[in-house]
Amino acid sequence: MQRVDYWVGVPLTAVVSVFDRLVRWLRPSPRSTPRRVLLIELSEMGSAMLAYSSIVNLQSRLSPESVYFLIFRSNRESVSLLNVIPDEQILTLDDRSFLRLVVSTLRFLVLSRKLKLDTAIDLELFSRFTALLSYLCGARTRVGFSNFTDEGLYRGSLLTHRVMYNGSQHMSLNFLSLTMSVFQSPVGAEDEPLLKEDVRPYVRNLPRRTSTESERAFAQQTLAPIFTVQPGARIVFFNPDPGQLALRGWPVEEYTELASLLCLRFPDVVVATVGLAASGTFAERIGATLDPQRYFDLTGSTSNIAELLSLFEQGSALVTSDSGPPHLAALVGIPTFVLFGPETPLRYAPLGDHVRVFYASLACSPCYSAANHRHSPCSNNRCMKVIPALSVFESLERLLAGESAGEVHSEIAPHG
Repeated sequence: MQRVDYWVGVPLTAVVSVFDRLVRWLRPSPRSTPRRVLLIELSEMGSAMLAYSSIVNLQSRLSPESVYFLIFRSNRESVSLLNVIPDEQILTLDDRSFLRLVVSTLRFLVLSRKLKLDTAIDLELFSRFTALLSYLCGARTRVGFSNFTDEGLYRGSLLTHRVMYNGSQHMSLNFLSLTMSVFQSPVGAEDEPLLKEDVRPYVRNLPRRTSTESERAFAQQTLAPIFTVQPGARIVFFNPDPGQLALRGWPVEEYTELASLLCLRFPDVVVATVGLAASGTFAERIGATLDPQRYFDLTGSTSNIAELLSLFEQGSALVTSDSGPPHLAALVGIPTFVLFGPETPLRYAPLGDHVRVFYASLACSPCYSAANHRHSPCSNNRCMKVIPALSVFESLERLLAGESAGEVHSEIAPHG
């Protein structure tokens, strides 16, 4: 998708931009007040959590019926779990294959015209595909991140409201900058960042989600083998699979050492690995030398995010690399310990009051950025390897012993 976005997206946005300039010159259109707004965030499951304040802010200024969200079908549940946008207003593109994506995109463009969407807010970082969607959906007001005087990242001149992407701010604040810009007039500021305000007062706490009766029954059934072997056990969940971005992975050996330290220190603690069925290889490697009565492989046991969250509700902590699950875990309030390296917690730390991050702050980290679309030149993620299991254990130990686990979103340097 990224290759198509570059090789096809760049020339296509250039052509459409010339067409747009011609149309605006021949038939200028007056600025309109937003009435029906579309938020576009396709590819990141956790970004729906980071966009929560933006959604609530828009709805407070307009109405819940006025805000729509476009996302890939595979990530749709992450938006619906927020329970803030009606299901019929969550629109999807089918990302199961390139052909399905093309067909569903055409269907969306037809639907968007019927819905009479007048404003599109592109939450993606410099995607040409979403820039084109913003234009072709019929929205006259188009808001998105602009590179201004930075080199590269060309995606045409289709935006009517250009907003500076701030790599030194959390993404939730960057998203808020986009939504706040909708209500600004771009007249006279076409060549400058549109919004020059402090958006922090508009940040809202994530909603707390409670599992349904059927989801709780699923969790009880799934965790029954654990409580049969260890009645009253406290469960520490591991999520070792970094997904498609392998550089984000913490070494399996560190997970294994952490599990050993936990089981040695706390007789009532059980470690359980979660993830998709494909994550089973990680679980097998971690559990190869552990006591089978203290370690359980739950990979592949959940079929959706809601079921995963129902498990998290029963847990004492979650240890995970930077990925989607730690952002989703904030909805149930489980203490979450997140390992960062190629990406920085400055931008992508999960929201919530029970988050502890581990980040070694190497000279080369972060190597993922908006400028390289997470195409890092690195093949050796030392930024993750130098974070020792002992550091994570010491923080977990304080939590499990009833003490504070440390400041929210704090950073640490590795031992040794």
